[in-house]
Amino acid sequence: MVERISKNELRALFCSRLKQARAKNQMTQSALAEACDLTVDMISRIERGKSFPSFNALARMIEVLGVHPSYLFGGPEQSMELGMTPARRALHRRVDTLSPADLERVSSAIDLIVR
Repeated sequence: MVERISKNELRALFCSRLKQARAKNQMTQSALAEACDLTVDMISRIERGKSFPSFNALARMIEVLGVHPSYLFGGPEQSMELGMTPARRALHRRVDTLSPADLERVSSAIDLIVR
């Protein structure tokens, strides 16, 4: 059975988790706003529970912060990709597009570099 949570509790949890994810990414409200094409005032209002982002804005925030959507709504801490910087996420997306042969070559190159 799923535990019931009030709208106010869910909003407070979302606000708290959003701030936490932003802090883990070492981003200011200004940096998050710029990356998500929002205003600093809007980010501030969202973090204080005064506004809620549109679906498109929420999707951008999730991508920029590198968190699983469930994390923002109370999912486990593990669903937050701690330490996954925007540069690492970009590299991860590029690696995901490689063919198996190219992936093997990249893996071999990394092994040579880090040894």
